[in-house]
Amino acid sequence: MDAGYEVLSPIDVTMSHLAEIARAFAPELLSRTATQSLLNELKTLAPDVVNSLIPEKLSVSEVQKVLQQLLAERVSIRALGLILESLEEHAAQTKNPVQLAEFARIKLGRQITSQSLDVDGRLYVLTLSPAVEEHVRAGFHYTDDGLETHLAPADCEKLCKLLEIQFTQMQMAGKRWSLLVTNEIRSAVRRILEARVPLLPVLGFQEVPTGTRLEYVDMIDF
Repeated sequence: MDAGYEVLSPIDVTMSHLAEIARAFAPELLSRTATQSLLNELKTLAPDVVNSLIPEKLSVSEVQKVLQQLLAERVSIRALGLILESLEEHAAQTKNPVQLAEFARIKLGRQITSQSLDVDGRLYVLTLSPAVEEHVRAGFHYTDDGLETHLAPADCEKLCKLLEIQFTQMQMAGKRWSLLVTNEIRSAVRRILEARVPLLPVLGFQEVPTGTRLEYVDMIDF
């Protein structure tokens, strides 16, 4: 430690950088073979969880796509049993990996929320005005295997710019903020923001456990 700061060695810096790269490319690194290995390992501990889902309700490839969706937003898949339970509950409703990942996120809500808590244990959030939420809701649709947005480019630009400003303010203040939206539009909002504000967590209201200390920072409107 030096003047209250932790001094990292070149090796520490390199390892930290490599870990960040690994997290960024985790979805691509999760191959079908790797997915099968994870399922085989879980099967030794909880065979019913795996057998009740695969292959009758979902294939290994379909499970892989859902896990890749989660990893793309840096959601840990260590709680694979919970994820599979969620998939079993909703596989009859949809095979869309984006929608299935959204259901799984609700199941993993406590884990996801804990990653966004500030050092004081509070969840500091930005929200969208009801008008903006409705605008986004009308500007996307689910396809058979994904999601497409058709919001006007000018509106996407406005939303991204406003949140970029907020994100910069957050970083300058040394705070940890998230964008909190209704679950119905969460995946669409993430898709709109992913290129411009990739490090801003986008949470759905149903992901936040009861009892979480919420602090509302600002409402985004345009």
